[in-house]
Amino acid sequence: MTFKQKVQNTQEIKNCYQRGLQALRKSDKKKVKVEDTNKLNGSVNIDDCLKSKYPNASRWDYAIGYNNQTYFVEVHPAIPREIKELAKKLNWLKNWKRNTPFRNDNNFYWVASGKVGISSKSKYGKRIAELGIKLKGILKLE
Repeated sequence: MTFKQKVQNTQEIKNCYQRGLQALRKSDKKKVKVEDTNKLNGSVNIDDCLKSKYPNASRWDYAIGYNNQTYFVEVHPAIPREIKELAKKLNWLKNWKRNTPFRNDNNFYWVASGKVGISSKSKYGKRIAELGIKLKGILKLE
């Protein structure tokens, strides 16, 4: 199933599909570099799309389709005190996607909204890795 088909088959976000990276906020688009735009399958702003349905939830930012894979991307300050918030967002995302065509897609990326303030070798970096999140300054889709 393609990324677009997965979106269209997910009732809560079926009207939120955007071509390319159009679903990303302007400031966040700079944080994603695409090697081959022909492999870009579209995007969804999960946060905006589900805000009214889950107003008090810690919602994840985006789903991006690239080369027939789904990348779940959260653009957020990358500092140690934000790990707990990212863990909440990830937990929400995993629960939400459990009954969707995205249930087996597990590419979770925390893209720093500013500088990366967490070393991968630190206890904080290890905690992020344990959660299954990859921390990046810029997400390179290649």
